[in-house]
Amino acid sequence: EKSIIYVSATCSHCQRQKDLFGNSFKELNSIDCVFSPEKCREAGITAVPTWIIDGETYKGVQDIEKLKELTNCG
Repeated sequence: EKSIIYVSATCSHCQRQKDLFGNSFKELNSIDCVFSPEKCREAGITAVPTWIIDGETYKGVQDIEKLKELTNCG
């Protein structure tokens, strides 16, 4: 709940990030910049995938272990 992932339906790196989560991806707070470009502009998103976790920005595909560390989950 303290994190958002910004993705694009046409982005191969975003698909790789989604694949790491499998069916659990739908549980994440995600915004697709193709369908919600205004939200991405407001957030200052210049590349996807981009994670915002606790107010910090992380660009690119992040592995599950890193995300667990950043979110204090796991």
